[in-house]
Amino acid sequence: MAHRPDAVRRGEGLGAGTRGAALVDRGHDRAAPARLRPTPLTQVVTAAATRFVRVIPVEELRDGELIPVEIDGTPLVLVRHRGAFFAVQNNCSHRDFPLSEAGFDARDGYLVCAWHGGCFDVRTGAATVPPATDPVETFPTRVNGGYVEIGLTGSLLAGR
Repeated sequence: MAHRPDAVRRGEGLGAGTRGAALVDRGHDRAAPARLRPTPLTQVVTAAATRFVRVIPVEELRDGELIPVEIDGTPLVLVRHRGAFFAVQNNCSHRDFPLSEAGFDARDGYLVCAWHGGCFDVRTGAATVPPATDPVETFPTRVNGGYVEIGLTGSLLAGR
């Protein structure tokens, strides 16, 4: 059975979601998921097919916080985790609940859906705790001139 953070089992720290989202940091162990490394060719193609949009000054999002963002009609969640920025689609793949209303597991870097407790890794989009089984889409981020930028790729970029 998949590991569910202690706070999820008790329903703590869920629901506030936007700026100042609940931080859930329990002392549990979990092996880090394996990550695929992009090849130089995929890095070049991805960089060429990405349009970055300025979102927020870096200092306005503290570590462990998440905020909802909408870019070209696409709802996203921007998260700052351990100093890095991550962007994912703003809906749970299980029941389409807004992940901007999620709690955040600061230890593992997981968004915890407030509806059924499914978890998503903000770095990869992987569904890590049922009932969610499908990943959420992730988007590249970068810091440029003191601002966080989110990259639009794939179907989002083609549709705009």
